Amino acid sequence: MMQQLPTRAPQAPAYRNIVTVKHKYHCVTERKDFDALIQLLSKTNEICFDTETTSKNAHTARLVGISFSVKYHTAYYIPV
Repeated sequence: MMQQLPTRAPQAPAYRNIVTVKHKYHCVTERKDFDALIQLLSKTNEICFDTETTSKNAHTARLVGISFSVKYHTAYYIPV
């Protein structure tokens, strides 16, 4: 006896991205928010940080901001 083939192809798994994953991104522009971020960072054992620049070329890039994260899907951005 022959096995019947499915009528539709199985769907590919959805990729996780900014649209499909809940997140909290904070832009730190007020002094009180900056102070709160410093307190959070000072109590944390592991910190992820990244610089945001105008170019990938280290000789011409200008710093435009710094971002920090201490837990998944939560980040803080400080524009300079």
